[in-house]
Amino acid sequence: MSANEAYKYRIYPNANQKKYFSKVFRCVRFLYNKMLSDKKDYYEKNKQSLITYPSKYKEEFSFLKEVNSLALCNSQLDLNSAYSNFFREIKKGNKTQGFSKYKSKKNRQTFRTNNQKNSIRIENNYIKLPKIGFVKLALHRNIKSNEVIKNVVLEKDADDKYYISVAVECLDAKNNNKTKDNKKEAVGIVI
Repeated sequence: MSANEAYKYRIYPNANQKKYFSKVFRCVRFLYNKMLSDKKDYYEKNKQSLITYPSKYKEEFSFLKEVNSLALCNSQLDLNSAYSNFFREIKKGNKTQGFSKYKSKKNRQTFRTNNQKNSIRIENNYIKLPKIGFVKLALHRNIKSNEVIKNVVLEKDADDKYYISVAVECLDAKNNNKTKDNKKEAVGIVI
């Protein structure tokens, strides 16, 4: 049994929130593409992988400071994952594995951010998000009291509708797994 679940809700941001979300979508896409370009150039010159960090780019591109830093960090993690997957598949001999591609404005508009110190929570049909505050939410399923929000993925579809996927971890399942592990270690024969 998995201890993780996700709930998807429709959200109704106001004009300022939509503007902020668009800025985050652009910044996440820009950072991903810029880091990918830098990694490609560095690899072609040095035949080694370049380690990149969003903080390096924030110094050069100040507009990145205006958005949620965890969304930018998750963009970096996504790129690193795609990059390492490519090289792992090449080592296995998979010649059909494609290299990481640049993100286009036509791609899905999404970003992911993590819950730190209760920065994301649901209250009275609103969801609180870092740097933006409360956004109206169509709450059709409540998060259970034994579940903790881990992260959210915000998405804008082609019809200009906004959705949020809330990833939660069930505390009971986590505790049950620990108990089972402890019982396995305690088994023995007394002579």
